[in-house]
Amino acid sequence: MITNEYTIKPITIKPAVIVSSPINVNEVNEQGSSALHMAATSRSKDDIKNIIAMGANIFHEDMFNESPLISAFHRPGYDKEKYEVIELLLSEMIGRGFNINDKSHADGISLLEYAIVEVGDDIVVKSLLKLGANPMQRNEEGYRMIDMAILAEDENIMDLFHSKGFEYDEESIGVGLELYNTADHDAEDVLENVYFYANASKNTINEINEITEPSIAELNGGNLWAS
Repeated sequence: MITNEYTIKPITIKPAVIVSSPINVNEVNEQGSSALHMAATSRSKDDIKNIIAMGANIFHEDMFNESPLISAFHRPGYDKEKYEVIELLLSEMIGRGFNINDKSHADGISLLEYAIVEVGDDIVVKSLLKLGANPMQRNEEGYRMIDMAILAEDENIMDLFHSKGFEYDEESIGVGLELYNTADHDAEDVLENVYFYANASKNTINEINEITEPSIAELNGGNLWAS
């Protein structure tokens, strides 16, 4: 009688070892944008706080030399959360040694000048002022930020500066004249963007009226300060 005997050895099953791969929050896409760049354009303030807490580099610039803060500047809409995100990112940057008045943008300009010229959003400008941006700072061409608002023909930003106590003066009127002499628009626009806010002497105004044709005062019915 043939007997087949099999010895069955017990099999020891070891518990599976799960290897976790940590998420790299600083990984970038083809355009050099990080998770924080993308979150800054659409996600909530709390989401952005979490990404920063995970070690995101708030200073990283994409291939267009834009930081997550600049991405937030261009966030669509004008909702409250947009400005909360901007102030959160900026506060984090300042807390890590960033000087808000540095001319550190890719074009060698300050954040305030960028907000005036490239964004044109007075609430963004207000957020920058709140955190220490200087409207009297001069750019590389010698223009003060309050006067850059004239060149940008942005009445809302001009009104914001005026409401914060930064008065437009004779230098501002000179910038307005420069705009008047070079830009392709009606003289009334210069009046609206400069004279309404200017705090200049009567002599200066008389001198200006002598070299503008037609007289800006005449265009406004002889009243330089009419609204």
